[in-house]
Amino acid sequence: MTTKPIAAPKQDVQQKDVPKQAIPKLNQVEPAEYLAVFPEYPPRGDMNNPIYLHEPSHMRSIAIHFGRDETTLVLSEVPISPSATIRREHRRPDLVVAFNCDRDLLIRQKGYATRTQGKPPDFVLEVASSTTGIIDFTDKRIDYAAYGIPEYWRYDRTGGDYHDVALAGDVLVNGEYKRLDVRWHDGRRCSGYSEALDLYVCWEYGQLRWYDHKTGKYLMTFFEEREFRLQETERANEEAFARWRAETRAAQEAYAHQQAEAENRRLRAELEAIRHRMRSDEEN
Repeated sequence: MTTKPIAAPKQDVQQKDVPKQAIPKLNQVEPAEYLAVFPEYPPRGDMNNPIYLHEPSHMRSIAIHFGRDETTLVLSEVPISPSATIRREHRRPDLVVAFNCDRDLLIRQKGYATRTQGKPPDFVLEVASSTTGIIDFTDKRIDYAAYGIPEYWRYDRTGGDYHDVALAGDVLVNGEYKRLDVRWHDGRRCSGYSEALDLYVCWEYGQLRWYDHKTGKYLMTFFEEREFRLQETERANEEAFARWRAETRAAQEAYAHQQAEAENRRLRAELEAIRHRMRSDEEN
């Protein structure tokens, strides 16, 4: 795959001050807030996540990796805000990962309200587009910090045409986001470590990847998993054919051995009959 040269990462855009209105204390949640729901949102026309998150099955691979469906949420385009009742503050990230949360509550409220959930999501990622790219690393950066989201990542397949850089990650420190270390391995590959996911987020030749340092392997995309399954099926078929061939050869050899034993018994019987006649003739 050919890609254009990637420009050196731009300097951080100067942050606005994070609004002082922090998320209300959880013990102030009113019962009515548990009944509030987020509004219905039509599909966005500029969505890039179907191509860069859904089609490669990045969300599915992360969900399988963590393997706790009852308490772990890996979702896309779910509205997030401190409360479902404060509609002007909603954001809909391309990727949300939340551990130890209430799935049923999210379904009932049609979104993730940090007050009623009792915690913010653990990880958020935005995929760059031509229409929302600047908002991703300016206004959304401020909002996600105000929501208390520990890590916020941004991926731009173009290498920085829509976002400020190809790949960026922020960690929340004292209510403000600080840039995480993203290292370039060459002009077309870079990665940074996400403590929230315990995975490396990678930008490789314009593609988003997840690298598990514990296994030394990437989480498989749909296409890689399909190829792996096909290879596994072919390998299983080859092994089954090899077993069938070995069993057939063994059966043929056993049958040939039985036939040979039967022929030997027949010949020994004929020889014994001849000897018996010869003795009879000598006696007569």
